[in-house]
Formats: sequence, C-alpha cells, structure tokens
Amino acid sequence: MRRASRDRLAAVAGVAAAIEDLAIIIADRNGSIIVWNPGAQHLLGYHPSEMIGRTIADIEPPAGEPVCIAAGCCAMDQAGPIETERRYQHKSGRSIRCRSRRMPLGDDGALAWLVRDANPKHEQRPALEQRLREQQVQLDDALAANAARDRCLAVMSHELKQPLTALLLNLDRLLERTARMDVQGAQRVAQAMRDSIRRQARIIGDLLDLSRMRTGKLGLELAMVDLDEVVRAITADVAIAAPDRKIHMEVDASIERWCLADPVRLEQMLSNLLSNAVKFTGTGGRIGVCVTSVDGFARVSVADDGCGISPEFLTDIFRMYGQERRVDTFNDPGMGIGLALVQELAEAHGGRVEARSKGAGRGADFTIWLPLLSSAPRSLPVQTDTTTAPLPLCASAP
Repeated sequence: MRRASRDRLAAVAGVAAAIEDLAIIIADRNGSIIVWNPGAQHLLGYHPSEMIGRTIADIEPPAGEPVCIAAGCCAMDQAGPIETERRYQHKSGRSIRCRSRRMPLGDDGALAWLVRDANPKHEQRPALEQRLREQQVQLDDALAANAARDRCLAVMSHELKQPLTALLLNLDRLLERTARMDVQGAQRVAQAMRDSIRRQARIIGDLLDLSRMRTGKLGLELAMVDLDEVVRAITADVAIAAPDRKIHMEVDASIERWCLADPVRLEQMLSNLLSNAVKFTGTGGRIGVCVTSVDGFARVSVADDGCGISPEFLTDIFRMYGQERRVDTFNDPGMGIGLALVQELAEAHGGRVEARSKGAGRGADFTIWLPLLSSAPRSLPVQTDTTTAPLPLCASAP
C-alpha cells in the first residue's frame, strides 16, 4: 500500500473503533476483513477476533448473493458508493435485514461497508405500538363479546323462566276455579297458560332454528306464495295477540305479489318483525306495514313510532348478542334471537333485511327484501332445499 492509503485507512479504523451505533467493516483488495468495529459486533454478534481475516461472504445467508470484492470495487470506481438493502447472518444464525453503503477507500482496492439494521428500534417502535393497539382492540372486542354473551344468558334465563312462572301461577288459579266450578274464569286462566306455553315454545324454536341455519341443517320447503296475503294474515294475528296495548296497525298490502318461499319461514320472519315492533311500541302507538315492488323485489316494511334505535347500534342490530338495552322500553329487550333469525332466513331466500331509525325515541323501520316471481304460475310443486345457501332466484337485493 502507498503511505497515503495506509494513513487514510488507519484514520478510518481509528474513527470506526469509537463508533458503536453503526457497523463499519473494512476489507482489503483480496476481500479479507481488516476492520470490524464495535458497531459490527453489536449488530452481528461476532467479536473482531472472530472476523478479522474472514470475508464478507462469511456473514451472508446461505441463499445470499456472493460478494466479489474486486468486481464491486471496479463498479464503484465507475459509479461511486453503492447503497443496497440485503440480509446478513447473525452469529446466532438468524438473518438480519440491513441497509448497507459500500464505498472504496483509496486506490489500493480496499472497501468499507457502513451497515445499519433496516429495522432499528426507533423505526420498530411505531410498528410495535400499532400492533399493541390492534391487540388491545382485539382484547376489548373479546371482552365485550363475552360480556354480551353473559347478558344474553341472563336474559335467556329470564325469558325462559317467566312463562314457567306464569304457568305455575295460572295453574294454581285454574285449580281454584275448577274447585269453585267457575267455568269462565277457568277458561281465561287456561288461555293465559296457553299463551305462556306458546311464548316459551317460540323462544326455544327460534333459538333452535337459528342454530340449524348457521350449521346448514335447516332446509327450505319452497312454494308459490302470495306475499300480500301472508302479510295481511300475520298482521291480523299479531294485532289480536296484543289487544291491551291498543296499538293502531295500518296495512298496505292490497295486490297479489308472488314469490318462491317457504311459507312457514316467511311467516316466521314477518311474525318476528311485527312482534318486535309491538314490543318496542308504547300503548296507543302506531305500526305501519307496507308491501311494495322495487326492481323485481318485494319490499316489506314494518315501521313503528316506538323507542327507536341509537345510530351506533344499528350495525349490530341483527347480531344475536347485539340486542340493545333500551331506556324506557315497555318490555325486556330480549336476546336478539328473532332478528338474527330473520336475517339468516331472508338471505337464505335470496334477499336481505335492513334496519333504519332516526335515533332514540323516534321509531324504527325494518325492511325485508325478497325476490319476486315475474308471473304467477297456476301451480308449483313444493321444492325442498336442503341447504341454507341463497336461492338463485334473481339478482341481489337492491
């Protein structure tokens, strides 16, 4: 080496020895490492005594691109320093992604590498903090889901126990009246007992149906159905079942609209929406039921002027555990089984269901969309669909 080059190399080596946050590696023209500073030891784990005399290729992963020192020097003589991002192998065997700046030192072919971890701590911190925030959100969601399930179980226990309590009470009354030969009184008590049994059977039935829908075990028995006729009948049945509430029901379903549906499940959907509207509408309130046709779909709307739904809750209204605890409601809020089942059944028929509300105290509007038949055939055999996948009747609901 010429003296100037030796002096320059010695000066660089002296500076490199004092730097700990930057790996500085210097190799002679033959590729042998002659400087391995504390920063290189910190980054790659090797003590200088382990690396002096070895080559850069020794710290490249097995699949890494071989380094040709002479060729690299030749290229840098023409283009100047080269900056790359590549992987080096730590003493422990793990691979580290690094940013490397390679430059010539003097004219004797010596090369210097300035190497940094491509993911230093100050760059890793934001990513780690973001990951921590994401995990915290996931934890909060899991805790909220568990809390919702706990509330659901509490409500379920209440709703299943309440009809049984009423049955026991009415059974005592029935025994008293039969002992007194009070026939009319006994009939009224028997009717109340029947209503309690029906209520409990409906809760259990909806819960079982929802489970069967989600496991693909609930089939649909399809038939040609006059939707308007079914809407009128179900609305009348629900109105009769709640005479003491004095709720005014308006029905606009006056023409024939035919769809291919399971009659039992269609009645189940409509009954759940209407019962839900009655549940959250005060005495003397109003419920409007309207059937219209829109772009090949029937639109069945059930609107009430009851307690309404807060905007932040609308997205969760059809989740089983998403039933909102509404202030000043007229009944217990329930478990959300009915609405979750309505959504599953509507989608199985190739339609959908949606909910709208202007906010608490401003009523709610639930709408079912179902594909319409283009014409009403004279007869249609019952078809059994053994799956719960959407039926290929029409395009997606608008």
